[in-house]
Amino acid sequence: MTAGRAATWASIFVIPGVLWGVLNSARNDLVARTRSLVRQVQRCEPHDELAQSSFFIKSRFPEDSPDRLEEVLGPLWHVLRRCDAEGATHTGEEYRERADDGKQYTVRLIKLPSRTPSGRLTYLVIEWMRYRGSWYIHDYSFSSRA
Repeated sequence: MTAGRAATWASIFVIPGVLWGVLNSARNDLVARTRSLVRQVQRCEPHDELAQSSFFIKSRFPEDSPDRLEEVLGPLWHVLRRCDAEGATHTGEEYRERADDGKQYTVRLIKLPSRTPSGRLTYLVIEWMRYRGSWYIHDYSFSSRA
């Protein structure tokens, strides 16, 4: 086999493998995913119903009850508009939690600086829940500590 032919065969197998690895690690990088989500929400108009429904569909945990969609993600849409995307960090916490379907799923927490409507600094903590290889927003809370 010539060197050119060996290089061709190597590129046929190596390049797709490297691309798959890069894309897979990016999909599981919740800090980057959170930053991207915040930027997308901030680029939209505050009352853009089409963008908001797209946010709901892409971000909601599939096994949650439909009632939680408006309850959790509705207010979060407006909170994300006041967040600092670059300040997003992984808290280091990972645990298992029971969802509405009764099953246990892995949860990771991402914290980012935000402002209250009055302008006071607070921290938004987003609970990302892993389901069938993807991450979805399950819940969120606020913390006064960095």
